[in-house]
Amino acid sequence: MDSNDRLFVARLSGEAACHNATCTNNWLRTVLGVRKGGSTMHSEWHERRAQKLRDEAAKELGKRADFEKKAAEAEEKAFKAEEAATKASSDSMRRSKLSDAKRRRDDCSRARTQAAKHSKRAAEATSKAGGEEKAAASARRTEHNAKERRAEQQRKKEARERERAEQAERRRHRGEEARVEALERRTHNVEAVLTAARAAAPAKVTILFLGGSPRTERGPDLRLDREVWEIRDNLLRTEFRDIINFEVHPAARLSDVTEALNRYKPDVVHFSGHGSDNFLVFDDPRGDPQPVDFSHFGMLLQAAVKPIRLALFNACNSSEQAEMACDFIDAAIGMETSIDDEDAKAFAGTFYNSLGYANPVGIAFRQAAAHVTSTRGVLSGTPQLYVKHNIRADEMVIVAPPHV
Repeated sequence: MDSNDRLFVARLSGEAACHNATCTNNWLRTVLGVRKGGSTMHSEWHERRAQKLRDEAAKELGKRADFEKKAAEAEEKAFKAEEAATKASSDSMRRSKLSDAKRRRDDCSRARTQAAKHSKRAAEATSKAGGEEKAAASARRTEHNAKERRAEQQRKKEARERERAEQAERRRHRGEEARVEALERRTHNVEAVLTAARAAAPAKVTILFLGGSPRTERGPDLRLDREVWEIRDNLLRTEFRDIINFEVHPAARLSDVTEALNRYKPDVVHFSGHGSDNFLVFDDPRGDPQPVDFSHFGMLLQAAVKPIRLALFNACNSSEQAEMACDFIDAAIGMETSIDDEDAKAFAGTFYNSLGYANPVGIAFRQAAAHVTSTRGVLSGTPQLYVKHNIRADEMVIVAPPHV
């Protein structure tokens, strides 16, 4: 045990005292093993201990050789002193030589005792070194077996992780397949609904434009002719323009609404003019503004001979009217705030252009809003689309291809 080991053991001597004599050595070996290498069978530590003991044995053998040499020298000197004593010419000389011989014999005896002691120490160190080498070999086997166990455990762990990853991948794949199947079913259902909706759509679609443009001293006059031109131009460019009738009734009076509904039997009613939260502005007989409560205008729409499917109120603050209209109309669009004339014109033109390609109302609404926002930077008015509770905007088709 080196000085560091002794110091380490001394610090734990209080704990060592609690162990009985049988387990003390094992406990010390465990403590030293843990400090040295984290294992009581650390092969490198045993190998270092064996080498240290071998070195100690070599040193002891060296010391034994030194003392044996001293013993031989002392014995030789004692022999010479005894021989000189036999040849002494006087008693005093003989006693002196014999005394010297005895002293040399004592030196020889002490030297041989020391040589024997160092020989014993060398033998003990050699024996201990052999034990440490055996312990090192055993530790190497133990470490090898532990390494093999860890490797086997690692292989099993990696195999379990691969299996879990493969199971997760299979689950993900099954989930993807399920989502694809669900999407295909949904797509098929939507296509079936759109096909049915187009089949139910009328062979001819009529859009009735009602314009309220009375004289007013407040605010600029509306250029409804430009909005009419924008809508008509967009409809003429559509794929199914031949089945769309666009009827215009400018400067509309409230008394003209019923007659226009009876004459044209529209599927879509488009009102363009001034508006507010509760009323729309029509012309009176003199061309002056006539605010009309929406409940009155709604009654006229509800009483139409042919049910109106869609109404677009291209007027400021008309979203509440649009929401109320859905009590008796499939879908309606209104403006939540004030809308710029150019925005109103561009929104209406793009919306009807999309309808003319047989797109559902929901898609046409989003395309119109996106078009105005992208081309003009912002869409004023904040258009709102409302539908009946049993209607889906993305499945509601106004214009159907002729072959359906």
